[in-house]
Amino acid sequence: MTRKDHQAAQRHLRRVDPVMREIIRRVGPVKLRLERNRFAMLVRSIISQQISTSAARSIRLRLESLLAPDKITPARIAGLSLDQLRGVGLSGQKASYMLDLSEKVGAGDVDL
Repeated sequence: MTRKDHQAAQRHLRRVDPVMREIIRRVGPVKLRLERNRFAMLVRSIISQQISTSAARSIRLRLESLLAPDKITPARIAGLSLDQLRGVGLSGQKASYMLDLSEKVGAGDVDL
């Protein structure tokens, strides 16, 4: 979705839906940021589930620090242990989700 498409969608919602019009008026327009690294986006989504934004940011920054100078990639995550992922603040369940996702993307079972 392009920026122009997104702006048109917001105009449409303001015009046809009074609830959305009020929400957009109060909150302001949504600003989307395109994330080309779909794997990293999924990792951030896993991190963010059911925790505060600030906690998720802290965990993400610790993960990025652990991986530095490399980026978040399936191969780099797959190379980490469950304990290393837990060490950055992930729950055991989220750490296992990340390892499973890394394995499946690396094997080509999940095509991003």
